[in-house]
Order: sequence, then structure tokens, then C-alpha cells
Amino acid sequence: MKKILLPILLQLCGVFSFAQCTSCTINITGNDPADRVVSIGQTLCIQSGGTATGRILISSGGKVCNQGHIHTTNILVMAGGELDNYGMIMADSLLVTGPSAVLNNYSSITDDRLAVTSGGTINNTGAITFNIFGDSTCTVTNQGSFIANQDLAQGYGATFNNTGRVSVGRDFYNSTGATFTTSCMVSVQRDWYNTGVIDGPVSGCGGFDITGQSLNTGTIGASGHVDICDAGHPVFGLDGNTGTTNGVTFCQCTTSCTALGIGEADEFLSFEAYPNPASDVIYLKVPAGVQSATLTDMLGQVIAVQPVSMQTRIAIPVASIVSGIYIVTVQGTASRASRRVEILR
Repeated sequence: MKKILLPILLQLCGVFSFAQCTSCTINITGNDPADRVVSIGQTLCIQSGGTATGRILISSGGKVCNQGHIHTTNILVMAGGELDNYGMIMADSLLVTGPSAVLNNYSSITDDRLAVTSGGTINNTGAITFNIFGDSTCTVTNQGSFIANQDLAQGYGATFNNTGRVSVGRDFYNSTGATFTTSCMVSVQRDWYNTGVIDGPVSGCGGFDITGQSLNTGTIGASGHVDICDAGHPVFGLDGNTGTTNGVTFCQCTTSCTALGIGEADEFLSFEAYPNPASDVIYLKVPAGVQSATLTDMLGQVIAVQPVSMQTRIAIPVASIVSGIYIVTVQGTASRASRRVEILR
């Protein structure tokens, strides 16, 4: 397995390392706190050493290409705008809205609220981690990792196609008029609701592992094979079903979800940082393979670097660091992930 994964890992590293922003009309190479409005004919490029901390609005014909860091409260991609991410984005809110509004993520995005509406598009081959996701009348294609710490909610007219990893920390909603198609098993840690269409692949299977309630009034298995595995093992496979099921199995599918087939790299998304807020020490619980942990402020300035050898529990002393919001990042050979932490005394 390792021999098979190695060339894929090297290829993925090449995508991140050598991707370039071109046709730049505005370049950010250092710390830039300004709010930015990027409009027709403009391409804002955050280079590998650059950090943008202001709010960003991308309007029709505008483009933002990020190879560095974006740490901000708001990113708005409007109709005809485009955001290409090859670096790291940390945001409170990221909204993609309007026809031909596009987010292409090849690396790492972490935010509180992620939404795509009104004809917008998200293409993800990297790692997107968020608390709450909502969409409507849009298209989402996931080949990487799409991780909801809390809820994932699909609204009317939304189409979600998953061939990577999707994990939901709390509730999953697929509303009337929405279609969710997955070629692997999606983990839902609490309740699962479907009033729309849930589908799987024609060959193989995909579906949901559900910890809480499973309620269906829509359609499951419109054209492909869907497996539903409710941890409570209800008699009829679902806790409540007044909808349609076609070619549905229950707890038979073993097709697990991984990002681009790289399970080892994807595990970095699961690291924990606690307590949060912290006053004296921040502890990190990390999987094997992490090489370093870095604490930066919201301007991207490095505050502390903690090398990692074989530990899976790392301590970062913060007693001498001023109160505020910081970013802790763990780095491995082929992936990285970040969490927002607060130091408070």
C-alpha cells in the first residue's frame, strides 16, 4: 500500500509546491491588512510569503489566487468572480454566490461558516474544514476532504458530487430539490434527514454511516447503489421512511472515504487543540507522521515552532504570549491542517 501511495503523495506535493499564480495585477508579498475589492480585469495574488488579513470581495471578472496565507473575517466571491487557493485560508465566513462564482481549492481552507448559493460552484481537491455548511441552487464537487465539525445542510436545487471524503460531526440535511451523490460511505455523527435525492455509483456502492436518527421522505438510490447503516440497527433499516428506496442495502457497503486515495495524508485533519481558550499551555493531539507544529498570529508572524518526533501529544507553552487569536498548524510530508485557538488570561 505504501508503495502505491508514494507516487500519489509526490504528485500531490508537486501540485502544492509548483502551482503558480499568473497574470497578477496586484501582488501581496508581505503582511497586508487592507480590505480588498477585486473587480473586472484584476487578479490579486498572495504570493508564498504573503499574508492577507483584510476582508476580500471578488466581483464579476475579478480573481484572487492565493499561494500564501489568508486570515480574515469575510471572503465573498460574487457572480463571475473566482478564488483559487493553493495556500492556506482561515476565515470566519466564506460565501460563494451567483452564476459563475467559483471557488477552486487545491490546498487547505478552515472556516466557521461556508456557503455556496445562486449558481455558485465549489471544486475541492484539497482539504476544507468548517463548522457549518449550507448551499442552494449550486454545484459542489469534492475529490478531497470536506469536513463539517457541526452541520452540513443542502438546500433546494443543490447538487453535491462526492468521490473523496465527507464527514459530518453533527447533523446532515438534504432538502427537497437537492441531490447528494457519493461513491463512498459518509460518516454522520448525529442525525440524518433526507427529503431530496440521495444517490450512489452504478458500480460499487456509497452511502452513510449514521450514529443518530435516520429519517427519509425523499428518494434513496435514484440510479446507483446506496447503503444506509444506522448504528441503532432499526428493523426496517431506517428509523423513519415514507419515501422511496431503490437498490438500497443496509450495512453492507465497506467502501471507505479517503481524499484522492490518500488516507494517511487525510488523517492530519483530525488533530485536536485544547484547551481552547488556553492560558498556560496548548496541547495538541496529533496522528503519527506529523513533523512540526507552528503557532502564528493573525498577521502570519511565527510565534512558536515545536518540532515533533514520535509524540502524539504535543505541548506548546503560551504563558508568555499576549492574549488574542492565533493559528496553530501541524505539518506532515504531504499535508497540513490548521486550527484557530485563543489565548486568554
